[in-house]
Amino acid sequence: MGRIVNQGHAVILGGGIVGLSVAWELLRRNWRVTVVDDNQPRNTSWASAGVLLPTSEISVHPVDRLCCLGTRLHREWSRRLHEHTGIDNELQFGGGLYVARSPGEVAALLGQREVWRDEQIEFEPIDNHSGLSRFPELAWSAIRRATWVPSEGQLRTPRHLQALRQALLMRGEQGSIVVGRQVALESIGGRELGVRADGRLVRGDLLCVCAGAWSGELLSQIGVNLPTTPVRGQILLFKTDGRWAANYVINEGVRYLVPRADGHLLVGSTMEEVGFDCRTTDEGLRELREFAVAILPALAGAESLGAWAGLRPASFDGLPYLGKIEGFDQAYIATGLFRIGVQVSPAVAVAMADLLEGRPPLLDLRPFAPARVLT
Repeated sequence: MGRIVNQGHAVILGGGIVGLSVAWELLRRNWRVTVVDDNQPRNTSWASAGVLLPTSEISVHPVDRLCCLGTRLHREWSRRLHEHTGIDNELQFGGGLYVARSPGEVAALLGQREVWRDEQIEFEPIDNHSGLSRFPELAWSAIRRATWVPSEGQLRTPRHLQALRQALLMRGEQGSIVVGRQVALESIGGRELGVRADGRLVRGDLLCVCAGAWSGELLSQIGVNLPTTPVRGQILLFKTDGRWAANYVINEGVRYLVPRADGHLLVGSTMEEVGFDCRTTDEGLRELREFAVAILPALAGAESLGAWAGLRPASFDGLPYLGKIEGFDQAYIATGLFRIGVQVSPAVAVAMADLLEGRPPLLDLRPFAPARVLT
């Protein structure tokens, strides 16, 4: 076997799930990779509950296709990362129960059923009688409609991030992480971009900005207008007493209950445009507790083990920014994924790696081209 030739040096700005996923995919293609990150232990990706929504192979919407590919790749990535690092991200597909307690939520759920039917996603309407039999822990007296979707999944995001980070560092000199408390983009010679981290300039053959909600502010430093709006999501953590050993997700609108294999239970999430404020609030946590107890009465009186918040990166039109940063050579961006970052991260990584290498991407990225904002 001949010597493996390094493809080049890629700099990834952002050490969240998208940045680390792009880095790992490039490492697997024999690039040398440097991730520049502020090394915050509880970043936005860490805060995610890791829900993998049901997807369809026949969907035509570009975001749905991205989600579908992401879910499919997660099965392969989970196995490879476990084999490579010994870290289990607890990927599982235990299903999802969708409930509605108000007339508006009922209408939304009935509409969602039509979408699932059109996209051939398996689902089963659940009446209160069968619901009480199959899911006796829930407050069925308050639930007007419910639907079971067996293909919904979840993974434990902090462990997935730990596995990606470990896989990067296990590559020795080929993979590295540069930590900087003060990080900025810097234009070099007018056409090239580098990253300034605590005064140190990091540059490579190409650069990919994966800085989530902070991407827009970083790009504005070099005169590029690509707005990303931070949307705060707060999450509560409980530990169940073992009587509820569920492995399915409960969804109501944008809120959810996500049980873990070790008895922990996540309750989320709020949707708040409050700028770059990652603090939790008494009001937000109270609303989450009330929601949780209304669905799962056994939580009444239970103490939460903790709470946190993350900032989801929203784009101006609901579509992510995946592609080249116009005006600069070999500079790209992957952000604006809002609530689907965890689910689509492997798909984004593979598609962006194809794009960075000049190959036809596995998925059509034209709907996500950052240039659409400037035209």
